[in-house]
Order: sequence, then C-alpha cells, then structure tokens
Amino acid sequence: MNIPSFLTPLDIEQEKQAILEILKSNQALKDYTPLELDCLNILCNAFLYRLNLHITRLNHIIAQNYIDYAQGESLDLLVKLAGVERLKGSKPIASAEIIATNTTFLPKNTRFYSTEGVFSYLSEDTQLNIGSNIVYLIADIAGSFKTEIIELSNPAIKEIKILSDFIIYQQDENDEELKQRYFNALTKPSTAGSQAGYKFFSKINGVKRILCKNQGNGEVLIIYEGEEALKSQIQEVLKDNTPITDTYTIKQAKEVKINLTIKLKTTQKAELSHIYKTIKNNLSTLFDTLEIGQIPTKNKLIALCFIDESVIDVSIEDIKSLEEDCFLSLGEIIFERL
Repeated sequence: MNIPSFLTPLDIEQEKQAILEILKSNQALKDYTPLELDCLNILCNAFLYRLNLHITRLNHIIAQNYIDYAQGESLDLLVKLAGVERLKGSKPIASAEIIATNTTFLPKNTRFYSTEGVFSYLSEDTQLNIGSNIVYLIADIAGSFKTEIIELSNPAIKEIKILSDFIIYQQDENDEELKQRYFNALTKPSTAGSQAGYKFFSKINGVKRILCKNQGNGEVLIIYEGEEALKSQIQEVLKDNTPITDTYTIKQAKEVKINLTIKLKTTQKAELSHIYKTIKNNLSTLFDTLEIGQIPTKNKLIALCFIDESVIDVSIEDIKSLEEDCFLSLGEIIFERL
C-alpha cells in the first residue's frame, strides 16, 4: 500500500517487546520468558495482530485524503472539490439492421439476445419504417455477438442482422489521467475572483454554456449561451457573490453554424447509410460538448469518421478561427467520395 512516509505501520515485534518490559516490571513476572505456545504469548500476538489491522486500515483512509495517494472513489471525492469529475467510458455498442414489413415502434432498452445467451439493448426509442432500418445496440461486454433475436416477438420485424462487433469507443478515465487533469485544472489562469465561483453563480437555469476570463486585475469577462434576458438575472445573482475589488462584463455568446464537407474513401462493400449516420452522431456529440470559443482539431474530426475498417481514408477542411464570444454549432454535413 502506497502511503505518506509519516503514516508508519505498526511494528509488531517492537510493541511486543514494550509490552513484555511492562509485564516484567511486575515482581511476579520479572523472570518471565515468553514461550511460543504459552497462553500469554498467544494472546499478546492475537491482540497485536488485530491492532495492526485497524492501524493499517486507518492509515489507508488517511492516505486517501492526499491527492498523490488517493485512488478510485476517494480520488473522485477529492477532485470533485475543484469541480473535476472522472470521465466515464462508453458501454460496448454495435450497429444492427432491422428489416420491417410494417411501421412499428421499439422503445429504448428493448432486449435482443443471441443463441449463446448474450443480451443487448436498444440505445434509444426508435420508429421503424418499412424496409431497412439501422439501429444501435448496447451490451454489457465487448465482443462479437449475434444478438439477432428480439425478446418480445414483433410480427412487423422480418429480420435482424448485427453489422459490427460490440466495441467500447471510449474507456473510463484511469486514476493517473484524472489526477493529471485535476492538476491542469488548478493551474488554469483564473479570473480576479474564483473562476469556479463565477461559473457556479452564473450557471443559472437557462444558461447552457459559460466562459469566464480574466481581462486584467479585477476585471472579469463572462460569456454565456442563452437568451438575452438572462443577462439581468446573472447580474442579480452575482451582485451579492462578487469580491468588492472585482468588476465584470456579461456578454451573450453568438452562435456560429458551420457546414462540413467530408470526403470519404471506403471499401466496395461498405454500408454508406450506416457510415453516414454514425459519423453524424459522432460529430453532433462532439459539437454539443465544445466550450465557448473552442474549435475542434482537424485530427479529432477525422478520427471520429473512422468508425470501422470499411472507412479507408478521410479528408476534411480546416475550420476557420472563432471569436472568443462565439460557439460552434453543426449545420449540414455533406458527404463526398474521395
């Protein structure tokens, strides 16, 4: 167990000798020499063993309150104090084709299973149209499973076909990665007051994204995404929660909608409808998580287009610079062949 040096484990032999010295100070036991199997020696060993277990446990608990030694849930609680939370990975997901003979509705978490007894679940509420429909199934484990049997029989469903393996696209953030992100968060340039404090008080109901910047000594710029009317409400909240040495300016963020042209080179057997839909979902998720003033890197956009081995090459134009008071939103995606 990795613990700070000042948290020393119990030295059982040293404690045992100290106890024997106390016992020998009694006239009746002054010549006592402990034998391996005598009752007094056995009891002494048992008590010290139990005491050592408790001291080890307490040392572990204390160590978890120091960032360098914290792990797991204890680390999550420590970094949460700075507004940092562990990034959760995704469950294994696979694409599937459902051929329907009539329109029908499948609710989220509809269960499918394989002949080996592996279950998967529909990722979202889905309205099936007549013909081919591409859906996404989530499983508890990754691998190649043919969960092509629907648990509750539906006469409108003619065929179910799994199109890909169940893949985990994003792993859970490990302890070391979380610690590094925590240290990075602590070294960010703050506003004149607390950056986390300004973001906390300004993030009122209706504000979607917010950016707080230090504009100089005691000068704070707050940019928010939301209705114009929210500006006065943010001012009202900050009025009693701002250091007296600070002044702040509140601006409404401007939306910049961009269209992307994505050129793809795929294998001859590639299912283009599945590829297009998956890429659109990936990019929509990315744009929803962008901060105000943030531009996704070209490499990130390209990486999200390589959804499986059927995609051979991808070309995307660079996104132009963005003003600090603007945020990007995704408009139309145009697919072309390389």
